[in-house]
Amino acid sequence: MEISRPATRGDVRAKPTAAERSQIQARQVDLLYDQSLWSLPGGLAAALLLAAILWPVTSTTALLVWTGALGSVTAFRLLLTVLYLRRPAGEQRAGAWRRAFTGGTAVSAAIWAAGAIFVSPAGSLPHWGAYLLWLGGLVAGGVATLSVVMTAYLAFALPALLPVATYLLLGPEAMARTVGGVLLLFLASMVVAAWRVNRAILTALRLQFENYQLNNQLRADLERHVHVETQLREAKRRAEALARELRQLSIEDGLTGISNRRHFDQVFLREWRRALRGRYPLTLVMLDLDFFKPFNDRYGHRAGDDCLREVAGVLREHCRRPGDQAARYGGEEFAVVLPGTGSMDAREIAQRIASDVEALAIPHDLSTVSRVVTVSGGVATLVPDRNMDFRHLIEMADAALYRAKGEGRNRITVAPDVLAEIALQS
Repeated sequence: MEISRPATRGDVRAKPTAAERSQIQARQVDLLYDQSLWSLPGGLAAALLLAAILWPVTSTTALLVWTGALGSVTAFRLLLTVLYLRRPAGEQRAGAWRRAFTGGTAVSAAIWAAGAIFVSPAGSLPHWGAYLLWLGGLVAGGVATLSVVMTAYLAFALPALLPVATYLLLGPEAMARTVGGVLLLFLASMVVAAWRVNRAILTALRLQFENYQLNNQLRADLERHVHVETQLREAKRRAEALARELRQLSIEDGLTGISNRRHFDQVFLREWRRALRGRYPLTLVMLDLDFFKPFNDRYGHRAGDDCLREVAGVLREHCRRPGDQAARYGGEEFAVVLPGTGSMDAREIAQRIASDVEALAIPHDLSTVSRVVTVSGGVATLVPDRNMDFRHLIEMADAALYRAKGEGRNRITVAPDVLAEIALQS
C-alpha cells in the first residue's frame, strides 16, 4: 500500500488523511475476517455444547430451531469469510465487506438473545444461569475478536445482551431484575473495554502505516542516494576520462599520434637534468623528410598526412625503452630523445629508422635521391655539464641535420663533438 503523505515523525496522533483512513479501515476489515476463521467455528462449537447441556431440560423443537438457525448463520458467515479471503487482489470495497460482516454478527447475536429468552428453561436456574454465563463469555470474547471495528463489536454485544437485560428488568422477580442490572453493567464495562482495545488497535495500525511509509521514504532516499552516487561515480569517471583525453591531447600530436613539440620540450629538459645528475650521455636525433613539400604538391595533403603518420609509426617502433621519446618537432621534422645512448649506438638506431622509413616504399616521384620517401638525420650526443645549456644539444643535432641535407640528403650525420661514451668510459 502507498501512503499519500509523509508521516509525522513522533506524532502518532496527527490527523490522518482520507487515503490513510481508507487504508486503515481496509486493514481493520482484514483483521475481522482473519479472526473469523477460528472465532466462528469456536462459537458454533460453544453453541452445540450448550445445546447438549440444555437438551434434557428444554423443548427439543425450540432447541433444534435455535441450533439450526445459529448454524445456518454461522455457515453463511464462514462462506462470507472464505469469499473475502479469496477476493481479487486490490479490491477496494472495504465498506461493503464491513457492513456484511456487521450484519451477520448482529443476526448471530439476536439468535443468541432469543435463545436466552425462548429456549433456555427459566424454571431451571442452573441451566438458565449457565446460558447467561455462556452468553456473557461470548460478549467478553468479542472484545478480542470484534473490537478491531467498534461497530462490529456493538453489533454483537448490544443485540446479545440488551434484549435479555430488558426482559429480566421487566420481569416480576427481584432476582431477575438484579441479574438484568448486572447484565447492563457488564455490557457497559465490555463496551468500554472494547473501545479501549479499539483505540489501541487503531493507534497500532497508524504506527504500522507510518512506519511503513517511513521505510518507503528511507528506501526511496537510499535509492536516490545510490542513484546520485552512481551518477557522481559516472561523472567522475567521465571527468577522469576527459582529463586523460585532454592530457593526451595536450602532449600528443593530433595527426601522427606521437608527442607534440610542447611535450617534447618538457621530456627533453627532464632527461637533460637526469643525465646531468647521473653523468650519462644523452642523445638527440633530428630527422627531416626529404623533399616533403614537392611530395605534398604532387600527391596531395591527404597523402602527405598519411606519409607523416607512417613515419611516426616507424619512430614509435624504435622508442620502446623507458625514457626514449619520439616527437613531431615541426611540419615534416621529427625528433628522438635517447637517454643513456652513446653516439655510435645512436647512429645505428637513426640509421635503422632511416632504413625502415625507406622500406615503407612510399612513392615519391619528385625526390632527387630516391623513388620513395626518405629521411635525413642529424645525431648529437653529449654528457650534460652544469656549465652547458640544454639548447646546445639541440643546436648540435640541428647542425648535423643541416649538414646531412647539405651532403645530399637520405643520410644520417653525427655531430662532430666530444662523444658521450668517451666521458662515460672515463
